[in-house]
Amino acid sequence: MDWLVENKAWEWIFSGIGVVVMCWVAEKVLKKSNEKSEQRGIGSEVNVTNKGDVNVKTQPNITNSQVGAVGDHIHVSGGIHLNADNTVESVRLGESGQGSQTANKLNPPEKSRVFKSKKAPKVFISYARENQIQAERLYGDLKKAGAEPWLDSKNLLPGEKWKAAIGHALRDSDYVIVLLSTHSVSKRGYVQAEMKRALDILDEFPSDDIFVIPVRLDDCRVTEEKLLALNIEDLFHDWRSGLARIFKSVFRNIEPGPAQPSNISEPQPFKKFTDLVLPGGAMDVASHFYIERREDGEVLDGISRHRGLVTLQGPRQSGKTSMILRLYADAREKEMPFRWVMVDLQSLERHHFETLAGIWQVILTEMDTQLNLGRFNDALWNPNANVDRNVTTFLDRAVFSGNDTPLLICLDEVDRVFSMPIRSDFFSVLRAFYNRGAIDPAWKNVRWLLSTSSEPRFFIDDLTQSPFNVGVRVALDAFTFEETQAFVRQYGFIDQLGLIEKIMNYVGGRPYLVHLLLHHLTLEPARENDLFDAGTAGSGIFQSHINPYLSKLQEKPDLALAMKSVLAGNGCKNVKLASRLSAAGLVKEDADGRLVCACELYATYLKGKF
Repeated sequence: MDWLVENKAWEWIFSGIGVVVMCWVAEKVLKKSNEKSEQRGIGSEVNVTNKGDVNVKTQPNITNSQVGAVGDHIHVSGGIHLNADNTVESVRLGESGQGSQTANKLNPPEKSRVFKSKKAPKVFISYARENQIQAERLYGDLKKAGAEPWLDSKNLLPGEKWKAAIGHALRDSDYVIVLLSTHSVSKRGYVQAEMKRALDILDEFPSDDIFVIPVRLDDCRVTEEKLLALNIEDLFHDWRSGLARIFKSVFRNIEPGPAQPSNISEPQPFKKFTDLVLPGGAMDVASHFYIERREDGEVLDGISRHRGLVTLQGPRQSGKTSMILRLYADAREKEMPFRWVMVDLQSLERHHFETLAGIWQVILTEMDTQLNLGRFNDALWNPNANVDRNVTTFLDRAVFSGNDTPLLICLDEVDRVFSMPIRSDFFSVLRAFYNRGAIDPAWKNVRWLLSTSSEPRFFIDDLTQSPFNVGVRVALDAFTFEETQAFVRQYGFIDQLGLIEKIMNYVGGRPYLVHLLLHHLTLEPARENDLFDAGTAGSGIFQSHINPYLSKLQEKPDLALAMKSVLAGNGCKNVKLASRLSAAGLVKEDADGRLVCACELYATYLKGKF
């Protein structure tokens, strides 16, 4: 006891107890103050001095306080920092949820929000409802990269007060990505309020800091002065490149380590041979062998637009149907803001194409079945009316009666119609339906996705009377080097760059051929030399793919001459024939713009056979 008195230890003990009590009192006072003022958006600032004095005053834009230990200090959110050395900092929260500190001289405030952390950056995504698909795609990309994105369609809970939840998420974010489009810049309502709130928060940050990241989804005109002062990123030209630049901002304060985003996802190679997917036909929508390409995003962006019309064109076995089915499955799983009807024209019988009324009755029957309407019958098809009137009546009375959710009509393998007598009338009607969307409520909510393996202009006399010179055209052809690399890694051939280059030269990155080659290399590795023997078409494994091309060349002398010219290194001067060979995937342009054979396999195997 004497020792305690002599060394004034009692003062030290009581000082410590006093600080703890003051923190407890500060929390209670702050909590009670915020409870009274929360409805008015008023919070409190609490300053606890080294002498134990407690000062409380109200401040706007502060939510309920939270107490927690962070490192070597106690933190009262919207209140105080109590450090281990008994120094104290007061903190005032603004709209962003970032604390601006009023510290003592030993703890000066930072001049900028630039920091190094291994924590995942929190990213708020602001968007117009019409751009929900792109917003959810961005959400998924950020999440895969290691960020912590917030999107109302993903994070709001049932029964949650959405305005309060959105406000809290906005304040708690490290970054806000504002998605700009023709819909969002002209729209009034909460999306504009969200953007204004984010820009108001931006004013609280130093001029050299990044908080709001404006991103355009289409070629919209931005007029907001505060946004124009920021560097605006575009995603509609090249999603991947734009995304990479967004990552540079979002992850700029992340220390190298596990949290650092990777540009290439780690492969998930097969575990056993029964996991392998047989090449040929559409790939299972759940298969991890599916390689997502830039064109996936282009198609998704096109069909997400108001009155969107996308023509997906690519050679046979380039992955068109697999892509469409994958998009279809994603649309159902993610509850995208449109209904989807898919009609595979290749599966229909020839008599269905005998009359224009006949093919459209088949399409409406599929529509009725897939949408579970149960409405299409003879009463809804008037034989005395034209196709336009009958289809429009069905949309009015069955499809959009009581449900104005947009409808996506996907017609796969439309080139089946090219050889039919009704081709001109069929595509003229399709074009008329698209044009009607400009004025007719029934057609305003209809979007189109058409896939073809052939070049339409060689089969349709007047393209202006078809859907193929409007909307967006997406060309689907060979895998890029990176996409081939991803496919190779899925098969367990990790980082064998020599093998990837060999495959690219041999089969030109054609998706089906890459798949077929990898499949056999995995099952029969000892036959690698045979599989890469172009003269025998890989000991016969590629013959079923090449022979239809060979037959077509033997049947068409003009095409044969054009292909011979290409194989001889002379290119092809006939534009129409060159386009047909290109549409078939047999030729491509080299770096100098000359027409050359698409791959070593075609060049070697076809030479001298026609």
